[in-house]
Amino acid sequence: MLSGESTSTVAQLASEIRILQSSERDIPSEVTQEPTDPCDPIASLPLEISSEIFTHCVPHPNERRGTLSEPLLFLGVCTRWKDIALSTGKLWSNVHIHVPSQLSREYTTFLEEWLARAGTNLLYLSLSGSPYPAPAILRLVAGHAHHLHEL
Repeated sequence: MLSGESTSTVAQLASEIRILQSSERDIPSEVTQEPTDPCDPIASLPLEISSEIFTHCVPHPNERRGTLSEPLLFLGVCTRWKDIALSTGKLWSNVHIHVPSQLSREYTTFLEEWLARAGTNLLYLSLSGSPYPAPAILRLVAGHAHHLHEL
C-alpha cells in the first residue's frame, strides 16, 4: 500500500508524463526523423533507386548460394536501410528453406514473414534438409504457389 506522500508523487509524475506526451505530438515530424548521414549515399536517393541498388546486392535466383540471408543484412545497418529493405519485395523473392528435423513455430513464422515481404514478386524457392517437409512448410509454400516461378 502506498503512503499518502508516495501516492501524490506518483500522481505528480503521471501528470508530468501526460504533459510530455502531449507536447511530443506538437514536435514537427522533420525534427523527429532520423537525420540523414552525409556519408550515406543511399540516404539522399529516391526509394525506387535505393531499392534497385539493394536488389543488385543479393544473388540472382540462378546463382543460389548459402542460405540466401543477404536481405537480413540490410535490416541491421540503420533505420533508413531497414525501411528500404522491408519495402523492396524483390529482395525477399529468392528463398532457401532449410527444413529442420524439428520444426518450431518461430521458424514457420519467420518463413511466413519472409514470403509475405516478397509481395507479388515471382518466388524462387529451394528446399534442403529433411526429405519429407513438414506439413506446415508445404502449406506455407502452397499458400504462395500463385507467385512461384521456380522450385
